Amino acid sequence: MLNLYHNAARFQKHLDKIGIRSAVIGGLAAIIWGRPRLTKDIDFRVLLERDERARLVANLPKGYGFLSEDPDFTIRKRGYVFLQDPDKVRIDVLLADTPFDVAVIERAHEVKIDKKTRLRMCTAEDLIIYKMITTRGYDIEDVKWTLQHQGEKLDDKHIIHWLEQFEEWLADSTLVARYKLLRQTFPKR
Repeated sequence: MLNLYHNAARFQKHLDKIGIRSAVIGGLAAIIWGRPRLTKDIDFRVLLERDERARLVANLPKGYGFLSEDPDFTIRKRGYVFLQDPDKVRIDVLLADTPFDVAVIERAHEVKIDKKTRLRMCTAEDLIIYKMITTRGYDIEDVKWTLQHQGEKLDDKHIIHWLEQFEEWLADSTLVARYKLLRQTFPKR
């Protein structure tokens, strides 16, 4: 698993070099904030406008490759692109398409992985929000583990504020109630 963090740090350094701010999200963040679990890819949220996509597409480091035939089209139309690094690790690069995504990147902070490896990663709160707005069962498990391990440190007001926004955007009035129910299981002490 440590290799994935090293791979992520290597790619994040490249993003920094070409002027693209980023935050690690997804499975690697779930491991840091919650529990050891399996993940096979690396997820980045990036601050890059669709009309700036050439900065990423034209500046891919040696040994990296796109997993779509037309990465320019994929980024422009879908807002994401999948890459493969020199070690054959898949990297998902997702554009910051919502105000929340932008806030995640702005709030991201450096996490020390080992003596030489540091990553800008989403906060535990922002990870919970991302996981709450999906419908996959393992995402709720990630929320539970994050609540269990970070419970006392979490900013519930921040989480509820953004879940209320997503309730409007997604027309899903259950997000805050579901979070509060999970929170009762792992209350602040």
